[in-house]
Amino acid sequence: MSLEFPEGPYSPTDLGGFDLLPPGEYLAQAIEGRIAPPKSGNGYQLTLIWKVLEGEYENRQIWQNIGFLHPKAGAQHFGQKMLNAVIAAVGAAIPLKTVEPLLFVPVRLGIAIEADKNGMYPDKNRVVKVSPLGDSETAEAAASPVPAPKPASAASTAGPAPAGSAPWHKKTQGGAAA
Repeated sequence: MSLEFPEGPYSPTDLGGFDLLPPGEYLAQAIEGRIAPPKSGNGYQLTLIWKVLEGEYENRQIWQNIGFLHPKAGAQHFGQKMLNAVIAAVGAAIPLKTVEPLLFVPVRLGIAIEADKNGMYPDKNRVVKVSPLGDSETAEAAASPVPAPKPASAASTAGPAPAGSAPWHKKTQGGAAA
């Protein structure tokens, strides 16, 4: 394996960040999901990657962390409420054993922009609502080509992130992935 770029030295032409999606509602589906402890180590969270399915922002992705098990009752209540909304929107049977029933089902996402209260980080998109499609939207979504779900790996359903050379896979002092 070579460590050199195939077309010669790489010179970035666009150093900009990711543009935010404007606040609003989007037709989207979860394309990836995993359950793991958050960085804080307090409880468990479901991380979903949503993909916009139509319109000007088609194929854009939005990350959502849902802390459904947390030592703080308020945080846990909010997380479980959001997880229940996702389950209802996709029509998943309960009890859930894996994240697979939540994937590749079109839903309506409500997106807002969240500003960092301390001004240290740039604004980011936040999923504030997940709802099922209306009857006419469901028929349209069923008629449009939707990628078939790929088989879930153990890493996508539970357990810690894999160790590897990527910076987001490096281990911290406590042994958990950063």
